[in-house]
Amino acid sequence: MGRPCVDRPHAAGRRDLRELHIGTFTPEGTLDSAIEQLSHLVELGVDFVELMPMNAYNGVWGWGYDGVLWYAVHQPYGGPDALKRFVDACHQRGLGVLLDAVYNHLGPSGGHLDEYGPYFAGRTIWGPTLNLSGPDSDEVRRYVLDNVTSWLRDFHIDGLRLDAVHALSDNRAVHLLEEMAVEVESLSAYVRRPLTLIAESDLNDPRLVTERSAGGLGLDAQWDDDIHHCLHTVLTGENDGYYADFGSIASLAVTLERAFFHTMAPIRAFAAATTAGQSTR
Repeated sequence: MGRPCVDRPHAAGRRDLRELHIGTFTPEGTLDSAIEQLSHLVELGVDFVELMPMNAYNGVWGWGYDGVLWYAVHQPYGGPDALKRFVDACHQRGLGVLLDAVYNHLGPSGGHLDEYGPYFAGRTIWGPTLNLSGPDSDEVRRYVLDNVTSWLRDFHIDGLRLDAVHALSDNRAVHLLEEMAVEVESLSAYVRRPLTLIAESDLNDPRLVTERSAGGLGLDAQWDDDIHHCLHTVLTGENDGYYADFGSIASLAVTLERAFFHTMAPIRAFAAATTAGQSTR
């Protein structure tokens, strides 16, 4: 039986989300030390903290995107019990907690799942990718889906930001993301609290957030990289690589009005940069 869930107030309207790297948020770089700074985030008007990836990876410090043990909380941050304390402390202060979750690859150092079964099927530019639609892929998909629900159920996290879902190689009739949406919706009803899935994708495909009844995948929201790229290029003047199509007030205006600057049509500079192996992270 799991620990009692600490309820938090659910405010309506606009949300302020603060991305948080536990290793750099405090001098100690731990979840317990981060708890001591939560009141400051509340004073700033933050509604949600989004933790950068927490699963275990080789080494002490890193962004977390090279995780290899998806069910283990990175020990230098304090391990699983510290994460539970952190989430409870956030909820006690009215803060929601999102977690950045990476399922498109495993890190290049320590990713040994293939020694236990047919988990891998090729590589991305970041590391080995999962076998989501080949022989014996049912169990691989279940490994991912159970991890999704574990973060939400066992740690009481309120939602996941799904990293670079365009890099998920899935040719099944029902996409893994749709399966995630179904299982999270069911879990939300069971635990009686809102649970959210947010996709990061460079495809700007509205199907991600279209309801399943209308032919979509049924996710709750999508990370809008075009907003970031427009603001970054306008404010800094950097316009190399995949930034080349941005950099003007006009592009920012279009993106604010339409959500995306680029549509599903071919993208000149972005496609070239991606083909050349640049990460858009």
